[in-house]
Amino acid sequence: MRLLTSILLLVISTSFACGSISKLNRQAADTLFPVSEENKLGAQLSADMEKELKISTDEVLNAFINELGAKAVKAAGSTVPAGIKFTFKVVDDPNTINAFAMPGGYVYFYTGLIKKATSEAEVMAVMTHEVAHVVRRHVAQRLIANHGAQSLIGAALGENPGLAGELASGIVGNGYLLKHSRDAESDADAVGITWILNTNYSPQGYVSFFEKLAAGGESQPEFLSTHPDPSNRVQSAKDYISKLKNAPTNLGDATRFAEIKARIK
Repeated sequence: MRLLTSILLLVISTSFACGSISKLNRQAADTLFPVSEENKLGAQLSADMEKELKISTDEVLNAFINELGAKAVKAAGSTVPAGIKFTFKVVDDPNTINAFAMPGGYVYFYTGLIKKATSEAEVMAVMTHEVAHVVRRHVAQRLIANHGAQSLIGAALGENPGLAGELASGIVGNGYLLKHSRDAESDADAVGITWILNTNYSPQGYVSFFEKLAAGGESQPEFLSTHPDPSNRVQSAKDYISKLKNAPTNLGDATRFAEIKARIK
């Protein structure tokens, strides 16, 4: 078993170094870091991180993000790994345009991102992207490549508080858990935009929001990192949408969204 673990860990680390996402990576993650352990680590990290971040207590904002999150998870359907129970929360920081996913299905949206968006469809674009990272186990795969499976399991069991503290501090300081590879970002884009269709929101929300951020000159959040280039990601979305027939045109309830944004101070 120890030999198998070493071989699988070498494979997944080498694959990430080459920037590829493969079925083998997923199998390695499932073997080395099962969902049960990922859930434990996610619960521990979220508890530590939330001591430092200002989590919104606004029931309307949280209900909105949870509603969109539930729709994204439903759109993902049977691809959601057994045992993952998503948790969606809002970080009260109107000056930061950000969202990130953590182990165990913990997904955080900053109020600055909601404020920047001009429609519910734009928020859904980011939501499906972050949910895709969890469902496709990009988070687990990258953590294994960066820290090793045994270290992660130790942190999940409370036996490696140094690593758990390091990860939690990194989230608070950087606004994300880790930087995904180019292929992981592309995969989350490709999968996420197909799920948008199943939520009955317009996929144009993906184009308009990511295009806006790419041209905005602001500090870009991790999900719009420069690998792949943001403009290329937007163009890929446009090319995909151009081939669709009868794609949803729903941008969401404009009146409701305006009221939600007005709650952000």
